[in-house]
Amino acid sequence: MRVTTDGLPIKGSPFVVDIYPDVISPPDCSVVGSGLTVGTAGVLSTFLVQLRDRFSNLRRYNELAAAGIFTAEVDGPLSLSAEIVDLLDSSYQVRLDLTVSGTYKISVRMTTEAADRLAESPYTLVLKPGPVTAALTSVSGEGTTTFQAGSDAFVRMEFKDEWTNPAVPDVAKIFITSANNSLVNTTFAQVSTAIVDARYTITRSDEYQINVQYYRTVNGSIVFEHMGASPFAVTVTPGPPHPPNTMIYTDGTIWRVDVPKIIRIVTADKSGNNCTVSGAILSASISGGSVIRATTEDLLQGSYLSTFVDLELGDFTLEVKLNGQVAGMGPLAVQVVPGYAAPSNSFARSLLSLESIAGDGLSQVTLQLRDRLHNPTSDVDAAIEILTAPVTGLVTVEPVGTQVTVSFNATRAGSYQLTVRIGQTHFVGSPFTA
Repeated sequence: MRVTTDGLPIKGSPFVVDIYPDVISPPDCSVVGSGLTVGTAGVLSTFLVQLRDRFSNLRRYNELAAAGIFTAEVDGPLSLSAEIVDLLDSSYQVRLDLTVSGTYKISVRMTTEAADRLAESPYTLVLKPGPVTAALTSVSGEGTTTFQAGSDAFVRMEFKDEWTNPAVPDVAKIFITSANNSLVNTTFAQVSTAIVDARYTITRSDEYQINVQYYRTVNGSIVFEHMGASPFAVTVTPGPPHPPNTMIYTDGTIWRVDVPKIIRIVTADKSGNNCTVSGAILSASISGGSVIRATTEDLLQGSYLSTFVDLELGDFTLEVKLNGQVAGMGPLAVQVVPGYAAPSNSFARSLLSLESIAGDGLSQVTLQLRDRLHNPTSDVDAAIEILTAPVTGLVTVEPVGTQVTVSFNATRAGSYQLTVRIGQTHFVGSPFTA
């Protein structure tokens, strides 16, 4: 500082004058830094405090006077006193190590009795969750355990970061795949910032390994990480019986009237999987001149046996209904015909010329074929066997409709026995004497 009189400096002038900052003025202090407003859980948040007087001069640094001059208190999901690092230049770094996401209030105050607030304190800090940690993300829903084929399997994913805060996922990084890493047709819906619902469909009932994964980029490479307890052992069960897919097994459409008819019915779901759960209401009937209903046995595992007894001759329509709806390909035309010839019911209709001249005439017997219910029939299920005793002469068999004529031309005179049978069962009247 220069002091003059009459234009001349006085003795000692110019003088060296030290001007010190005024006392700290809390409203004029500087509090700056991104750590005041936004941060990430687990990542150190910082801001800078500079102590100034009312003229915005930095307070001269005095190590002894610096200690404990102000505090930074944090209140929110966690409450704590921030760490203050003296930068030895009247500036201070405030450090916050917070791991619970949420909204915090930061109060920076002088430690004086008045506890004046610095600058614009308090500040609002929004601490965001950290990146998704796949292993801590919970995965639930029937899509991780058991569901029916063809239905929408539900999967809920609740994302967490390293500190178990609800984390915000990138839905495009979620993959649901089967054991061979083939993609499963999946739709996603983000129901909140940290919760994503997924639905996928599998139409083939079986046991599956389902991977629920999230990918992240590490050193330029994509790394897939399993979420929660993934991979999951998932059982896809058949859905409810679907009448049009029901299979009806019958050995032909020609039924024998004297034999109970059994048909096998196998239920399938809409996707064609054989049902494994029984209990469906199943009925089978044939209708024609009358209606004949079957008795049905539940074999479990989705299979049934329907048995028709007391059949009648004629043309009928077979209809199977499952839970009141026509099953299979629809009604099936069947014909009930007489049974095979039953020797014990078949008899000699006429005995013509059982006496004949050797080599010059035929001994004949005409047999009427009947099934086990005594219906005339033309069908046999085994050959009609003709035996003569003694074995001499020519035997012929001529079937005509429901009758069979047996002719015997003996070449030697004598008495003969003519045995007519199927298997070991003789026709009525056999053996015949010629």
